[in-house]
Parts: sequence; structure tokens; C-alpha cells
Amino acid sequence: MAAARVTRRGFATEKEIAMRISATKNIKKITSSMKMVSASKLRGDQNRLEISKIFCGWTSALEAPSTAFEDLGTLESLPEKKNVVVAITSDKGLCGGVNSAIARGLRTLVRKFDSADLSVVCVGEKGRSQMRRMIGKKLDTCYTELSLPFSFGLASAVASRVFDFEDIGAIHVAYNKFKSAIAYVPTLTTLSPFEDAGDNETLQTYEFDPPESKDAVLANLYEYYVASQIYYGMMEGATSEQSSRMQAMENASKNAGELIDKLTLLYNRARQARITTELIEIISGASALDKQKNHHLADGRALLATDSVLGSDDGDSEDLSSHPPSAVGLSTTTTLRPFPSLRRALDAALASARGASPEDEHGGKKTLKPPRKLTS
Repeated sequence: MAAARVTRRGFATEKEIAMRISATKNIKKITSSMKMVSASKLRGDQNRLEISKIFCGWTSALEAPSTAFEDLGTLESLPEKKNVVVAITSDKGLCGGVNSAIARGLRTLVRKFDSADLSVVCVGEKGRSQMRRMIGKKLDTCYTELSLPFSFGLASAVASRVFDFEDIGAIHVAYNKFKSAIAYVPTLTTLSPFEDAGDNETLQTYEFDPPESKDAVLANLYEYYVASQIYYGMMEGATSEQSSRMQAMENASKNAGELIDKLTLLYNRARQARITTELIEIISGASALDKQKNHHLADGRALLATDSVLGSDDGDSEDLSSHPPSAVGLSTTTTLRPFPSLRRALDAALASARGASPEDEHGGKKTLKPPRKLTS
């Protein structure tokens, strides 16, 4: 038979509070260190982001439309052909909501265009774990345990996997766009295939030599274009990750400090209550001993006062052992204390009962009178 579960109620002890304070201080040290590490990494990621903007600057001529995830409601439709979404997240956590923002945005996209032919290629372990729960049926490929910083070779590998899909209507890149050290915007960039003819012909102002090579050039350029946009999204996502982690660790350190202050106050209150209880017990015990001592002293003083009132200590007294206690009005259970003055007092009471003075009892001139009957 399994042992019954014991439930303890009441306040935490001083030891438990002290252990929790120590653990919170250790956590605060870790979060403070992670904040400083993220701040140093953020500087490096910002430098790489600036370089990637120059590297991918030529793609701005193609004017790829970008939509913030909060504005996905304005997106009217997706191409009827295959839609491939490259979701760029991180392998590590403790970085705020950068990964959950991408996962929630893609869930909204999938729910809105449920009938569309859509597949997701995920970069990063944290995004994969969330998307498996939210849009598991749409998740096709995941890249995890990647080496940092991201490289163009990795972006090219992801782009190569994307082009394995057939009849692609559009490629979408979902990433966090870096704004500042405390802000980022989840963004969806759509990369439509290049067209070599019609009103929407790509690069109409450019000439191709020879003209017959235009199709092959545009196909190769589109692959390079997709790889460049994926690489740029990786740089934006990495920078946003470090800025969000730095902010998250700063908030965690602040919360840890507030928790330490509250626990310290609680510990001091518990300690003061224990000290007060101990002082009350000590004072109560000392007061009880003092009362007992005073009671004994009062009894002794009363006994001495009674002895002094009954008479002086000079002269001898008659031995009362031959007289029964009832003869002098005493109870048979009364115990006579061996004090001389008390014995003399009892001798006087006995002589008075017999009708003679104490002097007659000791050979005086007066005649003994018959004893009077004692009345109760």
C-alpha cells in the first residue's frame, strides 16, 4: 500500500527562505552574465547586418513586397501554385518572444489560407518545436543545431531545398526585422518567380547578351535572389534574437532583485518573530521563578513574625508531651513545631485551662484551681 501523501501547511522556515534567497541570487548572477554576453554579441550581429545590407542591396531593385505579421489581415490571397515559407528562428531560448512571434504569425497565415498549397521550411530548433504543435501538417523540413554566425553557404543550402519543390508559385521568408535594441517586427517577405515576358517582365530595362540566354539567366538569378533574401533574413533574425535576449535577461535580473528584497524582508520578519518568542519564554520563566522565590520568602517572614509575637526566648517551659492536644484546644492532627516561644505559649494556655497561673505551675504560692470545662 502506497504511503499517504503528507501535506504541510504554514509559513516557510528561516532555513527555507534563506535557501530560496541564495538560489535567487545565483539566478540573478546568471541572468546578469547572459545580459552582458548578449550585449557583446549584439554589437557583432549589428556589424554583420550592416554588411549584409550592402551585400543584398541589389535586391531592392526588384521591390519584393514585405508585410508585417500584424498586418496579415490585409493580405488578400496567395498564389494558386505551391507556396513555400522559410521560417527563420533560433536554436536557443531565453530570448523573449522572437520565436513564438514567428510561430503564431504562420499559424494565422495557415488558418487564413487553409485551402492554399503551403509548406514550411523551418530554420532553428525553437521554431520547430512550436510549429509542430501549431502547424504540424504544413511543416516539411527543419534545420537545427546550426553553427553561428549564419553564413551564406547555409542560406544557399536552404534555398536549394526550397527549389526541390515543384511548380513553385511564390517563396516567402518569415523573420524578425531588427528595429532597435528594444524593438523588432515579425515580417513576411514574398519572393515571386521572375517572368521573362509580358507586362510583369522582370528587369525590363536590362538587355541580355545573347537574348536567348535570358531564361537561363533569370532562373539562376532567381536562385541567387532567394538565397540572398534568406541570408538577409538570417542576419535580421540573429540581431533581433540577441537584442531580445539582452532585454529579457535585464528584466529577469530586475525581477530577481525585487524577489530577493521581498524574501529578505520575509526572512527578517521570521527571524524577529523567533527572537521575540524566545525572549518571551525567557522572561516568563524568570518571572515564574521570581514569584516562587518571593512566596517562600514571605512564608519564612510570616513564621518569624509569629514566633516573635508569641513571646521571648528566656526561661524554660513545661514538657507538653504528657498533655494531649485536646486538653489545650488543639486538633489531634496538629503538629507542634519545636520553637521555645510556642511551647511557652502552650504552657500558658494549659495553665489557664487548669485555673492556675504559669507561676503556680512552677511551684508558686497560688493554689491551683480546678480546671474549667472548655467549650467548643
